[in-house]
Amino acid sequence: MKNQEQFKRLIRAAFCFVLLFVHAILFWYVWRRFYSPLMETEYWRRGHMMLLAFYLFWAFLLPRIYGGWRVGYLRVFHIVYSQGLGLAMADLLIWCLIILLTKRVIHPGPLLLMLLVQMAALLVWGAVCTGLYLRIYPPRRVLLVYGGRPAAGLMKKISTRADRFVIGETAHISEGMARIKEKIGRYQGVVICDIPSDERNEVLKYCYGRGIRSYTTPKISDLLIRSAESQHMFDTPLLLSRNTGLTIEQRLVKRAADLVLSLLALLFALPVMGATAFCIKVEDGGRVIYKQKRLTMGGKEFFVYKFRSMREDAEKDGVARLAGEKDERITKTGRVIRSLRLDELPQLFNILRGDMSIVGPRPERPEIAGQYEAAIPEFVYRLKVKAGLTGYAQVYGKYNTTAYDKLKLDLMYIQNYSFRLDFEIMLKTVQILFMKECTQGVGEGEATALGGEAAPDGLSGGKEPGNEEDGMEKGLVSIITPCYNGAGYLPETMEAVISQTYTRWEMLVIDDGSKDASAEIARGYAKRDARIRVFCQENAGSAAARNHGIRRARGQYIALLDADDLWKPEFLEKQLAFMKKKQAACVYCSYARIDERSQEILRPTIAKEVVTAKDMRIRNYIGCLSGLYDRSRGGTIYLHEELKSIRDDYAYWIDVVNVEGRAYGNPEILAKYRVLSGSTTGDKRKLVRKQYLFYRNYLKLNPVRSLCNVAVWAVAGLTKFK
Repeated sequence: MKNQEQFKRLIRAAFCFVLLFVHAILFWYVWRRFYSPLMETEYWRRGHMMLLAFYLFWAFLLPRIYGGWRVGYLRVFHIVYSQGLGLAMADLLIWCLIILLTKRVIHPGPLLLMLLVQMAALLVWGAVCTGLYLRIYPPRRVLLVYGGRPAAGLMKKISTRADRFVIGETAHISEGMARIKEKIGRYQGVVICDIPSDERNEVLKYCYGRGIRSYTTPKISDLLIRSAESQHMFDTPLLLSRNTGLTIEQRLVKRAADLVLSLLALLFALPVMGATAFCIKVEDGGRVIYKQKRLTMGGKEFFVYKFRSMREDAEKDGVARLAGEKDERITKTGRVIRSLRLDELPQLFNILRGDMSIVGPRPERPEIAGQYEAAIPEFVYRLKVKAGLTGYAQVYGKYNTTAYDKLKLDLMYIQNYSFRLDFEIMLKTVQILFMKECTQGVGEGEATALGGEAAPDGLSGGKEPGNEEDGMEKGLVSIITPCYNGAGYLPETMEAVISQTYTRWEMLVIDDGSKDASAEIARGYAKRDARIRVFCQENAGSAAARNHGIRRARGQYIALLDADDLWKPEFLEKQLAFMKKKQAACVYCSYARIDERSQEILRPTIAKEVVTAKDMRIRNYIGCLSGLYDRSRGGTIYLHEELKSIRDDYAYWIDVVNVEGRAYGNPEILAKYRVLSGSTTGDKRKLVRKQYLFYRNYLKLNPVRSLCNVAVWAVAGLTKFK
């Protein structure tokens, strides 16, 4: 592959030439056939060629701004979408020019037909060129190096781009530089997570000296120094970071542009704003405009104006929180205007007043900013420029991007500011208006977008950062057992744990609002064995109950065991030995299936030897009762409570496998899974729709891929019951 790297630009240039050639033929035909004869005096050949060159210039430039030429970097959908948006703008521009040339308002029909043909050609071009590119340059196998902070979040993001990366192996810096350097030589690239500077510098220099590609998650200090000026006052180079935000000249030009562009935008937006206000008023008769205190440059507070998209009593409890992805507080009209970003239009008046700019970091509420700054003191750095209607973090991030990542994106804008960058962000804002993933809310149960930067008591899904070894007892296994009305089977389950040959365990039983004697039974065992702890909560589902236990777990290892499932006495001992042998963060095993009377039924489920992160996106290979996770290698991982206990265990094991990209299956049958008549997981008919929605809404797969995965899952499910 190294010998082929130099040809990447040439290959992309060839793809570009092919598509531009198609555009040239189509435009030449439409212009000469329909529009050129309408001119008072037709151009000679040179004039026609100049007009063609003008069209091709914009047909190249506008898609380029949206990334439409980045074959092999973006997915096919995003390439076609970016190209289509750029072409639509180029065709609109040429239509305006043709009106000027012909001195009449002409019908755009031929140009619209041309655009439809171009879109069809784009679909074919995008699919074929991407396929050829990936055949020549298959996904790059990389080594992921991580340190004190867990890598589960980054692993999950990388796993969504299996067309570009395959994480072949992970390495913790505790393995030592010599071993890590040895591993680097086996791969085509290295992903460097947030590791200490000394180790990171050594890895970077090693990769640079050997021409090995590296991908680094930047620290705040990297972004601050990235735009530094070179100073050559003597023979030792210096880098100057002014650290003052925008210069006086940049502020003046930016303010002038804000005034002109916001006034022009208001001329076109007023009719839309009027219709929006009417719909809001008609729906519930409440206020149309919603104002809220926000922060802008220098920490100055101001009231931001928005069209109201939520109920008027959305925060009657007085708690400031971001909107969730399926927030019940959002009105019907609100869902539409939020998806189209129309709720932000009144902020044009904030721009005219000077509180905001068209481009800049989005303004945060003082209460939420305070929470962010408590977890991330550098979050205040965003206030070196005015808040913006749109921004760098909006076009390259999402609504639910974590605060730490938003800070990095905003600093990239501040430290690399130019009027050209503002212009690019304005154009890219048009691109993201209809992209659903850019308007998703935070997860259910989360008030802010802190995500991985803090671990509040209500954490739902994902990982917990920081030093994972603090307060963690080495060698201890924390067994998390949620229980709801499980009195009939709980004693047998607890006896199975007590009988384990490996004795360094703790069992956390979380009673999820049971109406039977489950809690009393668990407390009875806890009195006899100090390793057992019992917690009670109101009924909130198995995911919330498991998270309750995980937050209180003291062990290095996490095992999930439901209140009706069983382990063989040697389960922990053999699984820990297997984990040590494989040097893995996650292992699982084969398991038998039993009925309500604990009699074995059907045939056992045999563990696949190795399951990768890519495999897990197709179906779940890890039985919840069979998995064991070493959180010292990847951080504490929580279940996703927003899934309402349907497929929450599947999502959990996806996150766990993403830590190192793979998990290992022990073929020995060490556990027994109880199949209850009428249970949610026992009745596959009830799960088909939920399984499909899991693929669509959680894994963000397209409908075709989701249906294919459901079919694979269904076939696998049928084979289990043979």
